[in-house]
Amino acid sequence: MPHRLLTLALTAAVVLLPCGPGAAEDRLERFREMVGAAQRAGGAVDLPALYAVLDGEILENLRSGAPFAQPRFIQERLDAFGEAWGGGRFTFVPVAGAPGPAALAVYTVAGPAAGGSVRVFGGAPPALLQTLEGPGVPEVDAWPARTRQWLVAWRGAESGRGSQRLRLELWRPGADGRLERAWTLGGDEPLWVSAWSAGGDRIVVRHELRYPGWKPGCPAQATQEERFRPTPDRRRVTLERRVVLDGWHREVSAAAQRLFAALAAGAAGPLAELVPSAPLRRRLPATLAAEDACEEETAPGTVAMAAVERRDDRRVPWSLEWRRAAGGWRLSAARPVLE
Repeated sequence: MPHRLLTLALTAAVVLLPCGPGAAEDRLERFREMVGAAQRAGGAVDLPALYAVLDGEILENLRSGAPFAQPRFIQERLDAFGEAWGGGRFTFVPVAGAPGPAALAVYTVAGPAAGGSVRVFGGAPPALLQTLEGPGVPEVDAWPARTRQWLVAWRGAESGRGSQRLRLELWRPGADGRLERAWTLGGDEPLWVSAWSAGGDRIVVRHELRYPGWKPGCPAQATQEERFRPTPDRRRVTLERRVVLDGWHREVSAAAQRLFAALAAGAAGPLAELVPSAPLRRRLPATLAAEDACEEETAPGTVAMAAVERRDDRRVPWSLEWRRAAGGWRLSAARPVLE
């Protein structure tokens, strides 16, 4: 079946979902049919159409009152939909008190195109008030603890080097039962996180730093750990502490960038600052440049670095040794590797 026709068929199936007695079982069966039709056609499942089915299930139960509106009952129904597909997990999150939403639902989808959606329900009669979308699979937790605010973590693609793209958003009740975003981390630029936690009233995030000389896959490169806490009124988020780990790599990389620029420009002043030894300065070729290889801290305050000299039509590898001095990192030794 062509993809466009499949999408139209799935959308029509949502519109024709039955209501009243037996509607729940009919809805589940229709859900199975929609997933099966997509799989037989070899196309992607129409997620908005499936989400609409799940929304209808939740709303029908919320509007029916006890016992069908009880969180445990609704979660059992959502689990049945998850088992019918196998490609998603659907979680119901009841919300007590006012103002704000009456419930949240978290839809997560596995597979190559992992993702999901956060749904906000409320009002009288209950209705779908809002949908939250983001780059990845959502996780939702109340934060800070014992407040009616929710931290949504969008876990995205993995880098293959032990980090994962992450965006954090803090949402709090606003007008008409909807949620308003109070804080975002990792929204403008990708944030590649190696570890993070949000417990009690602290958020701790350790993430990669991108800087000149950073190389994917190399160990012991500079990372940054940030610790956040709520403001005294617990309505906003503030940075409590920022620490750079393995900062030597960023510092040495910056010194190397200045060295290669000084050699290329013949800048004697900056070169003398970075290379205190006059005999060593005279041996350095003007075409020396960075090499795509990992640096190594061979001893505390000593770093080995690879470089390359462009000599005629050849690339001659060099080995550089940097040492930490009172004024910063200085080049202490350099030689061609094969000579």
